[in-house]
Amino acid sequence: MRSFVKSKCLFITTRRRLNVLFENNTAIKQIQTEKESMQICKHCVEKGVDSIEVSGNGISLVGINEAYFLDFAKKLADEVSIPIILVGGHRSINNMNQILHSMDISFLSMSRPLICEPFLVKRWQENELTPSKCISCNSCYSTFAHRCIFKKTLQN
Repeated sequence: MRSFVKSKCLFITTRRRLNVLFENNTAIKQIQTEKESMQICKHCVEKGVDSIEVSGNGISLVGINEAYFLDFAKKLADEVSIPIILVGGHRSINNMNQILHSMDISFLSMSRPLICEPFLVKRWQENELTPSKCISCNSCYSTFAHRCIFKKTLQN
């Protein structure tokens, strides 16, 4: 696997497939406008990327409980012809199903909920459909090997 950074995007290549992890600065730091973000993504598509993952690089957005970058990802999915992957704040299987079945988002990506509950997907498959116990505190990102600081408390 090879990765490199260019124009606020992380390019990841695996087996001749190219995925762009796009840091959505529009929602986070207002570094670029939504129009500029859209232009960067369209340029990536023109250059041949296979998919774009809309992310915020581990940032939780205050006041938004789930799918932090959904608004931009929906607009992007309407503008480009490649799969859009949405990451950020996915906690509830019902909300995730609604996103996947009602708009052109191709895939969802999760991180913190799986750090908090490594068997979350299995739990959902067994029809225990309560949302993830993750509270998006980001503390796991500052621990060795990304561990949930509340895990022992949550298990009791």
